[in-house]
Amino acid sequence: MNGDTPKRNGLTVKVGMHTPWGVADSVTPIIDGMWSVGTPSHGGIYLRPDLNAQIPDYMQHGGEYERGLWFVGWYEEDCDWCIPFLVFEGRILMETRDPYAVKNINEGAHKRTLKNWHPAAWERFFGVELQPGESYIRDQETFNAENAARLVVVAATGHPCSYLPTRPGFCYCLARIGGHGQTNANNGTGVSHPHGRVRQAGPIRVRDCRPEQV
Repeated sequence: MNGDTPKRNGLTVKVGMHTPWGVADSVTPIIDGMWSVGTPSHGGIYLRPDLNAQIPDYMQHGGEYERGLWFVGWYEEDCDWCIPFLVFEGRILMETRDPYAVKNINEGAHKRTLKNWHPAAWERFFGVELQPGESYIRDQETFNAENAARLVVVAATGHPCSYLPTRPGFCYCLARIGGHGQTNANNGTGVSHPHGRVRQAGPIRVRDCRPEQV
């Protein structure tokens, strides 16, 4: 359903309104005080202030500054929409007329998204500790911590160029300490050392590369 909705607490939720992602071109009511708002490029969930105040403080979006405007109560559609869907799960199932909202809850998409992208919030909300393999972000945090001082391959190429001779069965890999930092601008196989020294991450066999490193 697109179009205007009643003005609540000084904000009119409607097509044409300003959002953190541009001007809205669609508005779909979920429950009273909660809307799904889309733009040509992105979108998310908007919560009226009284509903946003019911979100636990460790998950609540108090506000963000975007395009010269201050936005409060917005939860973007990829990683954050799950927060209001989890908190208001019962009301959505009882009150919404949006079949997609019901489908997302019945299939557990809101819980999977929270677990993957907000592991600390998941653990606090449910009082459980996530195990390896249960959360994308938690696994990435663990990998980063365990490899902070190691060379981590961030790119690879098998294409020959002026400074990379072709070697059958090999590829050239770009590695950085901890997977971060800048590379040597004059050598695509160089890596930045914390003390400024540049080391070479020479050719390695493709079969020797671990998937999480390439």
